[in-house]
Amino acid sequence: MTEVHATLLGGVIVPDTPLPLPDGTRLRITTAQAEPLQMMTEDEQGDDPESIESWCAWVDSLEPLILTAEDEERIRQARADQKAWEIAHWEEHSRKLEKLFE
Repeated sequence: MTEVHATLLGGVIVPDTPLPLPDGTRLRITTAQAEPLQMMTEDEQGDDPESIESWCAWVDSLEPLILTAEDEERIRQARADQKAWEIAHWEEHSRKLEKLFE
């Protein structure tokens, strides 16, 4: 079984890399389990100088997000796909909204 990583954008599954599968291949898709959020404790949320210094050190440790040209193209394409879907379904959604106010 081949594992594929993808993102759902505007109702379309967009694989992270091209799929090594022929067209027409049936797929079974499951969602990845999100890691549980790790929240700060109340002790870590202090407004004393040490807590503020710790918070600033953490922020300074973050790496910048650098998008490749491929990333930017995928984002542009996903936005264009979403816009096309919204335009195609505009009348349907408008009718639903009108019914809410009847």
